[in-house]
Amino acid sequence: VRGAEQSLASVNPFPGDAGVDGDFVVAKSRKSIDALEIPRRSQVIVRVDQVEGVLRERAVATFVTARTGRVVAEQATRLDDVRGGTGVEQPLGAPRGSMNWSFPAGDGERDVSRIITIANPGDLNASLDVTAAAQTAVEPQQIDVPAGEIVTVAVGELVPEARRDLLDVTTDSEAGVVAGDVDIWRLGANASGVVAAHGVARPATRWTFAAAGTGPGSRIELVASTAEATPTAVTLRFISGGKVREGRAQQVAPGLPAVLELPDDIGADAAIEISADRPIAVERVVTTDTGYTRSPGIAGP
Repeated sequence: VRGAEQSLASVNPFPGDAGVDGDFVVAKSRKSIDALEIPRRSQVIVRVDQVEGVLRERAVATFVTARTGRVVAEQATRLDDVRGGTGVEQPLGAPRGSMNWSFPAGDGERDVSRIITIANPGDLNASLDVTAAAQTAVEPQQIDVPAGEIVTVAVGELVPEARRDLLDVTTDSEAGVVAGDVDIWRLGANASGVVAAHGVARPATRWTFAAAGTGPGSRIELVASTAEATPTAVTLRFISGGKVREGRAQQVAPGLPAVLELPDDIGADAAIEISADRPIAVERVVTTDTGYTRSPGIAGP
């Protein structure tokens, strides 16, 4: 996309060397970088937008396969806005495909254009249902993703009205797919950017966020959802300065996302632990006067 610079960082923090292959999927074609060697305790960065056949493509899926050793894969996207604004997004890759992806946090009150991007890294075609749990009935969208390809779904076409909606992507492929949410957002007249994050692949009964926010002026929301048929009890704990503070008991009702209640005096440096009596999916949304980001938490045992 014009103004975007995309890089793939493969990090090897382990004591042995690693060898990886990179595949970049665009518009029914695949471009490959084979036999990329990553020495121990080092990283190798590939400019995705400079790979032949990838430049100017609207959607690019990146698959990283370690032939030897292990690596941590991270994608970085730098955006130069035509009005002079810039931004950087650095999401980690998903370690594997899943048969279900949940996106609890919708656009809320923000001016956001949302796109769900779905990549099929497997060898077989996958059939998908993309569903939205909204205040009014929404018909599921059924799509097919051929093996080794990528498709995009415009959320505005699935759910025409702007609101916070729970989205789910479900496939019949046992190999699974990888689904991500790309938000093109605007805050007022002077701030705009792009947020990219993969969904929650596996609901869990414990979630952790290392920090509540980004500092003074940041506003945080924790948005949870459950696939259970009955309400799920949730408890929050806040950890800061060597002290643990218990939050009040809350519930996540089935069918719609729930914004978890946070104390007004919680500091940005506080870690948050969430415990539930049934599996839930949780995303954190952080907003400032000049930016907006979202990410799933770290699932516990």
